[in-house]
Amino acid sequence: MLTGTVVDCSELTTREINQQLRTLAAEGLEQVTLTNPAGRHNLAVGMDTRMRIQIAGPVGYYCGGLSEQIHLEIDGNCGWSVGENLMAGQILIRGSASANAAATARGGTICILGNAGPRAGISLDSEEVTNLLEKQQNSYPGVQTKVTPTTEAKEKQGMIITIFNNKGGVGKTTLTINLAAALNSLGKRVLLIDIDPQANLTTGLGVDPLKDVEYEKRKDISDLLIDPRLPLEQVILKRRWGNVQLDIVPSHIRLSDMEATLIMTPDIDRVLKKKLKKYTTEYDYIFIDPPPSFGKVNTIALMASSGVLVPTQLAPYPIRALEYVVNRAIAIDQSRDGEPLPILGVAVSMYNRTAHKLARNMVDEIVNVLAKRDESKNVELFPEKTWIPSLSMISVASGKGYPVCFAEYDNELDQRDKEAAQDALNCYINLAKHLIQKTGV
Repeated sequence: MLTGTVVDCSELTTREINQQLRTLAAEGLEQVTLTNPAGRHNLAVGMDTRMRIQIAGPVGYYCGGLSEQIHLEIDGNCGWSVGENLMAGQILIRGSASANAAATARGGTICILGNAGPRAGISLDSEEVTNLLEKQQNSYPGVQTKVTPTTEAKEKQGMIITIFNNKGGVGKTTLTINLAAALNSLGKRVLLIDIDPQANLTTGLGVDPLKDVEYEKRKDISDLLIDPRLPLEQVILKRRWGNVQLDIVPSHIRLSDMEATLIMTPDIDRVLKKKLKKYTTEYDYIFIDPPPSFGKVNTIALMASSGVLVPTQLAPYPIRALEYVVNRAIAIDQSRDGEPLPILGVAVSMYNRTAHKLARNMVDEIVNVLAKRDESKNVELFPEKTWIPSLSMISVASGKGYPVCFAEYDNELDQRDKEAAQDALNCYINLAKHLIQKTGV
């Protein structure tokens, strides 16, 4: 029998988990089981050990990558690049793997029991790197599940979602940022598009529209909309905070002067849709953050989308505006020539946890608003565990240019702030999980 131990990951950072793995391997332990991985990225990266590492749940990207020698078993789905640049050892994935699984591997055995995403197994330097059934059975006796070869894997379509509310001050942009970060922490590839001239999403992710975009002569959303030959990849900026990576199309204040130009541009309502179409296999979720208005850019965003998520606050004025938001989404849906634009749900932000009576009353008001039209009567108010609390730490994180998930690495914060950030992060994770369940992506 193998000597082993169990490590609960729920209270540990990724860095602490990897430190424990190396310590246990150095002590000569033969097996370790990681529980509650919660979609963590970068687990067991760069390992050189014969210790068997079992991960009891889904993980994010790059787990087991760059490993000289590893024996890794993952009981769930994986993000992209799992086992990338593997040199030796064995990785068993009892689920599906996203793009680049085992890409540029130089040795070892990769066994994927579910579907493998695009570019899996490219540039292999060894015939030993494979996910064929016979190799799997030789390496892991008793495993009989049929393997889907990477050459037959189907590319899954991601979703383009506009986070839409014409009422300002409901936490729309901070919800967009932190929901995207939570999804990425669960292994989802996310692109954020800032189509608001205020550029709050851009600055909230640490990108200065002047210093980082204009002065560096980079392109922004205005260029993407106006220049028919400009491809999306030339506008994207990549940002990383610890284990979270998000791609961003930045905005700029000059977009506010372009309403007339946009209106006069031929087929402008479909420009963004056309440019995003081929990228729905590159990203699981593409979020569009429009301004709180009913202007042209909002129409462009909604026409490009495959779903709408409506954030709101449990307060009278935001809920009064909810009816107009729903009506606008339904109007766009009816103008799209057979391409439905479903309202995925209503997400609560800036929730006052102490105002229980007000919350109950406002929930009743939301239900009444949604019930006014047949098209919206089945729209879901997301469950209470997904409601984002009103915490100043959420605004502090955006002001510092990072998602709340990165607060634990900010040495300027005290322990109380970090605990508040973790509280908020848990709610965003719940919201992300609910959205994944809702959309099936």
